[in-house]
Amino acid sequence: NPEVIRDALLKLERDEEVERTKTVLREYKSDIYDSGSPEIGNAEGTIAIVEFFDYNCPYCRAAYLQIKDFLKDNPDTKVVLKDVASLGKDSEAVARVMIAAAKQKDIAALHDALITRKGKVTEAHALEAAGKLGFDVARLTAEAKSSETCDSLTRTQDLATRLSVTSTPLYIVGHNG
Repeated sequence: NPEVIRDALLKLERDEEVERTKTVLREYKSDIYDSGSPEIGNAEGTIAIVEFFDYNCPYCRAAYLQIKDFLKDNPDTKVVLKDVASLGKDSEAVARVMIAAAKQKDIAALHDALITRKGKVTEAHALEAAGKLGFDVARLTAEAKSSETCDSLTRTQDLATRLSVTSTPLYIVGHNG
């Protein structure tokens, strides 16, 4: 029966894809979960949601309110923010500001202000919001341009490429430890 053979081949293909995905996730576990990316939620939480996103992605913005509610209802969870800055130079500048901001203090309120903002988010918007929230804007500006910050963004973008992240948002859910 040709349908049985076809179904068996399709199942084999799905199973092989699942195994390839598991292998890649194991191989890059440290880069995914422990890479020093900005985080929101409970930093010591036992559940980690890794989000590949862009502040200018309308789908990421739409999904954020559900993530925010989920964090409120699940206090043992953190979200590791992997800003891939895939939507151009403004997105890259905002990503660098956020990487620098995470070195100063908790970025949850700043993340909320930027991801819920109407219209395109730019570096100027990120710096203005950061200033209102008490971040040292001069330090942010300098650190956002540092080679360390640029390297951090490049590592996130390279990881997204290795994991075949072709659209945002994309979530990986796992356990710390």
